[in-house]
Formats: sequence, structure tokens, C-alpha cells
Amino acid sequence: DDPGRWVGTETVLLVEDEAEVRTLIRILLSLNGYTVLDAADPVEALSVCMKHTDPIHILVADIVMPHMSGIELSRQCRRLHPEIRTVYMTGYADRDLERYGIDEHTIPLLRKPFHASALMRAIRTELNPR
Repeated sequence: DDPGRWVGTETVLLVEDEAEVRTLIRILLSLNGYTVLDAADPVEALSVCMKHTDPIHILVADIVMPHMSGIELSRQCRRLHPEIRTVYMTGYADRDLERYGIDEHTIPLLRKPFHASALMRAIRTELNPR
């Protein structure tokens, strides 16, 4: 795997409630060329979406968060930034996701803990032209 093929210059909105995890992902993305906007929860993320007038290319968000699911957050962000793509993260088991009505086979989903290359690959897969 050529690590150079996972770099990018796009803007990422990262939403993760665990500060340490958010910091690590922000550093990883920044080191690989991305501009990173980050938020601790969906409410803060929507505020960032409203204030940021340049394109936000991809949302990287937990599926299960306080106040709003990552899926609903993605819908609301898309209203403000129609170009936005999404990669979801979760530490939940399949049966817990099913309870939230989430079918992991229909969305780009990373299971925590994940390797840095898995995140970079998922982001590029969503951003690269189809």
C-alpha cells in the first residue's frame, strides 16, 4: 500500500466526543495534507458548518453521539454544504447499530479501534471521483 495515495488537500469536518481520539485523528489528517475543522459534538459541528463558507468536502463522525446521530448530522450538514461526503465511525456492536436502525452495509463505516490507513483509505474512497 502506497501511503502517498491516501493524502489529500480537502477540508474535513471531524466530529468526535472523545478529546484524545479527536486530537489524534486531527493530527493524522493534518499531516496528510487535509484542512481539519473539528467539533466535540453535533451541535458544535452544525455551528462550524454554518460559519464555514468554503466547501467542506467530507464529514468524519461517530454514529452514536449525544443530542443527534451522526446520520442525522450528515443530513443537516448536507443542507448547508451539498457537496459533503461522510465516513462514519463506531465502537458499537452490530446489534446496537441495528437498534438505531443502521445497516452497516449501506454506509461507509469504520469500526473502532481502526488503523490510520483504514481511515485514510475510507476518506479517499469517498472523495475520489466515482
